[in-house]
Amino acid sequence: QTLIPELQTFFLSHFGTYTPLIVKIVTLLDSEKAYLLLLLLMYNYGNIYKTYFIYASVTIAQLLMAICKIGILEPRPYWADINEETQKKIIPYDCLGGFGSPSTHVFTSTVFYFVYWKVIFQSKSRKNQTCLKYFSLFVIMIILLLVAFVRLLSGSHSLDQIIFGFLLGICYYVFVFYVKHIYVNNSSQLLKYIKLKKTKYISNIILIIVVYIVVYYIQTNDKERMALGMKYEDKIKKVCPELKDSQILFNESLYLFFIIFSNIGAWFGLKCEYSCIFDKHDQNWKKYNFETDESEIEDRALLASKITITKEIQWNHTGFIKSIFRLIFMCLFLSLCTLPYYYISWDNNIWIVALGKIGLTLNLYTFTMYANTYIPRIYQ
Repeated sequence: QTLIPELQTFFLSHFGTYTPLIVKIVTLLDSEKAYLLLLLLMYNYGNIYKTYFIYASVTIAQLLMAICKIGILEPRPYWADINEETQKKIIPYDCLGGFGSPSTHVFTSTVFYFVYWKVIFQSKSRKNQTCLKYFSLFVIMIILLLVAFVRLLSGSHSLDQIIFGFLLGICYYVFVFYVKHIYVNNSSQLLKYIKLKKTKYISNIILIIVVYIVVYYIQTNDKERMALGMKYEDKIKKVCPELKDSQILFNESLYLFFIIFSNIGAWFGLKCEYSCIFDKHDQNWKKYNFETDESEIEDRALLASKITITKEIQWNHTGFIKSIFRLIFMCLFLSLCTLPYYYISWDNNIWIVALGKIGLTLNLYTFTMYANTYIPRIYQ
């Protein structure tokens, strides 16, 4: 109860008015802007499976956070029922209105940076670069420590909420790479996902919706929990009046939940690229997106077929200048897809925010990214 006020007092006495600036700068490391920029770099210099896998990991993290937050209903330090004198000393440098446990920022950044790191060093050209591998891991740990520290300093999370978020992130990493044995250079894993029938894919989506709705219904129909929520809502609006109704408590969980559905746009985009651009020709698709060598093609009978994709127009063989051009092109092209996010206000009804501001924007973004993977190479 006294750790956060003491930490803030120490920073204010040593850094004064620069404390909020420090919080904002470090927060950029686990912001959607940083994630999208790094995803575009992976998209430009890696392959579509690597990019999609990292993106899917982040959206799954948001789904887990949406369920955990309304399942646990733990308050944030700056509006919790703690000693009034202590609470008055907590300055919310980063006003957030959702429930506090676990820390979404710490969990998401742990998942994102560890998965990103693993994806890079699963590649054949990087996996034996031991010094670079462990130096980059050290840098990632520094980033995560900074993110965790700032969540504490900003009054957004208690120490146990931060540790909980970090441990969940590690569990996700271990489950994906050491239990499910995901290997991002295996084109067959992505191809199997792309070839899923629409009915099976939609049934999986429906199952996710049902699970969330059940949890959401149980929590929002409990009178005691809703009374507690109203009590917290009054405190949030008093301390952070700039927050809108769509951004607090159960509503925040709802729009976090809708982030997972941006995978629908990505899936249809991947399916469109495979079906329309490559006409369901597996080997052309693999050669283009995964740099598959003929020696690695499992079906030897297909070697006799004419491979129309040459090395010069493979994903990773465009040269430095052309790669930069492609990156700039996609940044400009994809920025148009974010217009709904900026034009739909948080003041709107929560369903308009969840479906339009969040769902529509991300689905346009991911569909465009994957359905148009061939467009940036037309100039060649």
